[in-house]
Amino acid sequence: MPATLEELQSTLAADIAEGLNWSSEKKFFFIVSALPAQAAVRADESGFSIFEDAPEEGAGDQPAPSELIEREATALIEARNAVVALWLWKRFAATTPLAQNRVQIIPWCGAFGFETPSSGN
Repeated sequence: MPATLEELQSTLAADIAEGLNWSSEKKFFFIVSALPAQAAVRADESGFSIFEDAPEEGAGDQPAPSELIEREATALIEARNAVVALWLWKRFAATTPLAQNRVQIIPWCGAFGFETPSSGN
């Protein structure tokens, strides 16, 4: 895992890195949730991710909507972009039992216009 934001940025493909905000003055909030180990992810025909719990006996083939899946942990992260939010989560969770869990990242649009002191990330 990259040790600094500069290393993180340099490990991304150029076309991806160019499209992301890297300004330390412009940050956004992201909700990062650690999903249970048994949660599975598949893409539907439009390419969007669908989260599924491990199938129960006779439960059919209906995926659980992502908002109904229980989470192991959820954090609100202020970061420059979603890649940095994930990097910050991975650094935090690296020494916890959540290190190997799949994660879901959602931008918290309700926080736009919310002012906070600069945190240096």
